[in-house]
Amino acid sequence: MKVFISYSSKDVDQARRLSDQLKQDSVTVLRDQDIIAGGQAFDAVLEQALRQCDAVIYLVSADSRNSIWVKDEIVFAKTLRKTIIPLMLDTDLEQDLLTASLHHIDMYTDALWQSNYSHLTKALNSVAPISVPPPEDDIYGERAEAPPPTTMNPFIYGSRIQPEYFVGRTTAIQDIVGRLGGSQLQCISIVANRRMGKSSLLYYVFKEHARLLPQQYRWVPIYIDMMGAARTSKAVMFMLRVGLERGLPPDLKSCIWSKEDDGEMLYMAQTIADLDSAGVRLVLLLDEWESALAHPELTDWVETLRSAGQLSQVGIITSTAYELSKLHTVGGATSPFFNIFSTTYLGAMTPGEWMSLVTSAFARSGRPINPHDIDLIGELAGGQPYLTQLAGHLVWKASDERWNAADIRANFRREARPIFADLWNRQTVNNQKDTLFRLLGMNKGAPISDAAFADTIEQLQLRGVVTKSGDIFCAPFADFVRRELG
Repeated sequence: MKVFISYSSKDVDQARRLSDQLKQDSVTVLRDQDIIAGGQAFDAVLEQALRQCDAVIYLVSADSRNSIWVKDEIVFAKTLRKTIIPLMLDTDLEQDLLTASLHHIDMYTDALWQSNYSHLTKALNSVAPISVPPPEDDIYGERAEAPPPTTMNPFIYGSRIQPEYFVGRTTAIQDIVGRLGGSQLQCISIVANRRMGKSSLLYYVFKEHARLLPQQYRWVPIYIDMMGAARTSKAVMFMLRVGLERGLPPDLKSCIWSKEDDGEMLYMAQTIADLDSAGVRLVLLLDEWESALAHPELTDWVETLRSAGQLSQVGIITSTAYELSKLHTVGGATSPFFNIFSTTYLGAMTPGEWMSLVTSAFARSGRPINPHDIDLIGELAGGQPYLTQLAGHLVWKASDERWNAADIRANFRREARPIFADLWNRQTVNNQKDTLFRLLGMNKGAPISDAAFADTIEQLQLRGVVTKSGDIFCAPFADFVRRELG
């Protein structure tokens, strides 16, 4: 029997003790520290381990309950219909867990679990002083009735995802936390194609910063959509000032420049320096950053931010469609702004992430989802967030409209066509269109060398257009290129 242990890093001692006891009883134990490096949730190795295990033991604590990585592991395990055994390290959490975001944890029983029940119980009791009920009983007692189906489709596409519905992106969140939560503030650039969830990610970090970032610091995050922001230094300083007035505690509001000084860079620079001296970690989440670089009026403001970021007085997170090094400054010259940034790409969601998105949406609606529907959504969307929401929307709607799989595929291709056209038209860097033609075996486009082809494939993989195995991310997009352009 193979058992996977899902736990928070702060509960590692209990996980190790449980693992040692299980191994004495000849149970094969899988823990993230044993099988992967760096704790990367849902990389290929971890996903394979969850698929191979017979049961998942979930160590429930205040830390694991708030861990986005543990949540992804449990939801993915549930999607795979694995036996899930919640083990309460803090029994006070049991009632709270029922209303937490992991709301539908079921214990799936089978002969394998029945035959191994006795020594599993012994091992569990060696870690937490509780009695695990026999597998035929629900671990929480009488199971609540499922909520009635809602008439509202739970899938959201075409707008920013609210934090309570945000799922996945664990690697990007790890990168952001690592850049902001270390010994000093650093800056990070989020780069992705359109509709890959850049805005949703930044807004999620903005709203959930208190849970994600180290609690020993005084955090003041400010989110600004640069696409909708005004185009002058005075206007963006107004937006920053309002953000500071809302986020700073009363004892520090005297550091903020006055309304009359909006547009004066010296006052903004002094406020940032004063807040840094007071121990405040100011974080600016600047969505659609290209908009700022398109306006010469913002040159001085951009330079002031760059200087403060270079001094680690402010952490800056930008979202752009292209790398900062390839963008130009407001004056038309190549910007030194990118020198203080690391780059994280948002590609396709991992299987665990997009499956979690789908199953959690169906759970909110009270409707069941079968494995064939999950496979169909994966086939259509290839892990692209917007397309996953679209495919999920159509699959959810199919039961009302009495659609079969062919109907869902036809409706998806029709609605996704403008998305595919936009994605194709934006493949303008490093021979990307020619590379996709060659990848599809189409005799079109300009000749491309093997070296340039390999380099461009790597870039397309970072952006989720091409999979790690070298295929187009989803069959409908490949068909679009063949039919529309071939």
